[in-house]
Amino acid sequence: MKIILVDDDPVQLDKLQLVLRGDKKLEMAGAYADPRLAYDELETVMPDLLITDIGMPDMSGIELIKKSKARLPEMEIIALTAHDDMPTVFDALKAGATGYLLKNISGADMLEAITELDSGGVPITPKIARGIIANMQIGDPDSAPALSGKERDILRQISLGLCYKEIAKKMSVTTHAIHWHVKGIYKKLQAGCREEALIRAKREGLI
Repeated sequence: MKIILVDDDPVQLDKLQLVLRGDKKLEMAGAYADPRLAYDELETVMPDLLITDIGMPDMSGIELIKKSKARLPEMEIIALTAHDDMPTVFDALKAGATGYLLKNISGADMLEAITELDSGGVPITPKIARGIIANMQIGDPDSAPALSGKERDILRQISLGLCYKEIAKKMSVTTHAIHWHVKGIYKKLQAGCREEALIRAKREGLI
């Protein structure tokens, strides 16, 4: 199996190459710190598997996955990242990733994940798999909850990482008011936390 790696962290790249070169069935075809260069050389290298980080400057791993899958549909893709939030997980899988692994994975488990992928499996870190199942079980996916324009606006700002105090200042209301609105949003979305609320809202096209 011919593999290319993409990660803007040179230490991580070296670590991965060392692990993969320990398996004679795998061929290291390239290691890139620049995702744009990796994308430009895809059709020259023609890898069987792309392993990429998510959080990179200039071109995100999500964008690289989506564009690479469109260029080489048969190529397998594993996201190998420190991001364990469900919105990022779903974005990567929707973009075309076949697997999603966290960077704390051991070398042996990494090789096992590649073997699993080559056998038709879907390698996903257990913590991530549990999160996916939990989010799929939230509420009734066939009935989109009705959120007001203000509630959608608050959700959008939460998804951008703003805290309640910052949102309150932007909307010229009190922090208490934002807390009250968020409580109502959680109830409508049948969500128990911010992460669940954002997943359901994205899935229903509310943000």
